Amino acid sequence: MSKQLDAATIEALVSHGADLAKPRKTIHYFHARNQKSADALARKLQQDGRDIDVHDSGDEWAVVVTIVMLVGPSSIGQLRTEFVDAAKSAGAQYDGWEASLKQ
Repeated sequence: MSKQLDAATIEALVSHGADLAKPRKTIHYFHARNQKSADALARKLQQDGRDIDVHDSGDEWAVVVTIVMLVGPSSIGQLRTEFVDAAKSAGAQYDGWEASLKQ
């Protein structure tokens, strides 16, 4: 997902009535080749307020990060930069995010 898709997702939230002044649950997806990479990524991403799930998804390992946060171009842009860099350094890939309409 690129910055353009981030903007489109934020626009879709607003068009469906989301109040971006209120925090909402966001879910961020990563893919890793193996458990070692997935675990390394999870350690890099660990912070208060982040729920991290690492699991075997068949051909690869998935890392799913759930955060309750304010969604906007700046906050998502900062996370994208952090997440892409962390994923790259762990041998994984950031695959994008989604957010709930409800707070």
